[in-house]
Amino acid sequence: MKILIVTKSFFPQLGPRSFRATELAKALSANGHDVEVLTFFNKEHANFSAENGVKINHFSSYLFSSPGKYLLKILNGALTKLGQSEKLNFPDSLIFFTILLNARKIVSANFIISIAKPHSINWGIAYLRDKRKNRITKWIADCGDPFYNNPFRKYSSIFKSLDNLFYKKVDYVTVPVDISLNSYDPIYLNKFHIIPQGFDVAKDMKFRELYVENSPISFAYAGNFYKDKRDPKELLTYLSKSNKDFKFYIYTNSKWVRDYIPADDKRFILTGFINRDLLINKLSQLDFLISINNDGGVQSPSKLIDYAIAGRPILVLENNKVDYRLEQFMNKNFLEQTVVDLDLFDIHKISQKFINIGNETI
Repeated sequence: MKILIVTKSFFPQLGPRSFRATELAKALSANGHDVEVLTFFNKEHANFSAENGVKINHFSSYLFSSPGKYLLKILNGALTKLGQSEKLNFPDSLIFFTILLNARKIVSANFIISIAKPHSINWGIAYLRDKRKNRITKWIADCGDPFYNNPFRKYSSIFKSLDNLFYKKVDYVTVPVDISLNSYDPIYLNKFHIIPQGFDVAKDMKFRELYVENSPISFAYAGNFYKDKRDPKELLTYLSKSNKDFKFYIYTNSKWVRDYIPADDKRFILTGFINRDLLINKLSQLDFLISINNDGGVQSPSKLIDYAIAGRPILVLENNKVDYRLEQFMNKNFLEQTVVDLDLFDIHKISQKFINIGNETI
């Protein structure tokens, strides 16, 4: 089967959407499908393409090229001062026009898998499908989060017509967890399928390090935070007041969490995102791992999969709350750990689910 994956995020970028697109492209190619990826340029794509048998085409787009990004930076600064940048989903909303500029590469595809966010990718494909009748044979849109009814973002209503057009024109929508269905319009739920995030679990487990008990107890959190939605304030405040010795490694790009940590408290080690393979290696050497549930129950952190691959006990806390289990874990009592069935996230099974949906008769 010839498959076109349209995505903003792809290898070597880090993040759930990049991992989704990258792992899916690799697995589909390994299973004998003719896979092409349409994404933004990165100099590492040539080696990736050669190693994985995946053809990579790049968007033609002035705005998202090197000279265009300077203009985007100026526009974004102006919109930010006006308080409109986030509401307008800028600059990601402009990818709608990037899709239109690359129409020839898209409408000739037999089977498209689009990866959102940004949802402007879906809006562009929906617009092309509406204007060029029946040119796209089959289209699956994989959505990590809803655009509207997203607890982390509140966008302007000016995109409503494009968002509605997307749901009308897409054949199927895939989401990673069933709880997110509550955020979508019920009239379109017949188009939805649940397909979890997928990874090459057997390969990833090779990055584990042999675990040796740490002294002092050492644990980690990996991923971004969102104020009031996936907020670590109570956790960090509780730990900073503790008299216990520990090491808490925080792998995040959410720099504002420094405000919750005393500047002279060396028990907290804050660092940015690192390569996923290296992250799994680092996590596998710690005593336990912490995840925080999202407030609103729409999304599910994909970090739980990486945690499970790392093989260490997992403590899942509710947003901005601390309970008795934290003390249990600090005392190396892991009886109430969260267990993740990695078999559900095997990329070879996940990729086949996309093929099965693509073979359905609409």
